[in-house]
Amino acid sequence: AAGAPYTSREELFRLDHNITSKLHASFRFIHDSPVVTYLTSTPWAQNSLPGIPGHELAPGVSIVFNLNWTASNSLTNEFMMGYGANHLSITNTTNAGALPAGLTMTGLFNNNFGGKIPSFNIQGGNSYGGLNQDAGPVPFYNSNPTYTYRDTLTKLMRNHNFKTGFFIMT
Repeated sequence: AAGAPYTSREELFRLDHNITSKLHASFRFIHDSPVVTYLTSTPWAQNSLPGIPGHELAPGVSIVFNLNWTASNSLTNEFMMGYGANHLSITNTTNAGALPAGLTMTGLFNNNFGGKIPSFNIQGGNSYGGLNQDAGPVPFYNSNPTYTYRDTLTKLMRNHNFKTGFFIMT
């Protein structure tokens, strides 16, 4: 198979600011936007036969805000908020595999075969086997946004280092 055209663009932005001699803030923003065009089939095809050409967009974004406070030589606090997500989408680049006009066949599941000619898989060899209707991975969209919050308070006392805080990820 011919190589897939691949383009990518990335934007980076960072801002640091010393609000006071004891309070420092930083902000970081990253945006990636890779684009891949599959000439014969997507890499998620379930067999090695040529399939439906696809176009993949996978923009990702990462945003982080950090605030550091140095109350004294022995007491510091760091607070962080972050957001990250990938927005993966795959679409057909041709009309290949589209449902023919007037197709009256119904599927096992009420999904209109994903707008493509239906195929069915019967799997075995495992202790459970399986039967599924395969409408293929195209079109496909997935996003997994993640929000992160963290705070860490650090206190130095003689030969000891005490830390407390929280970490939340949703």
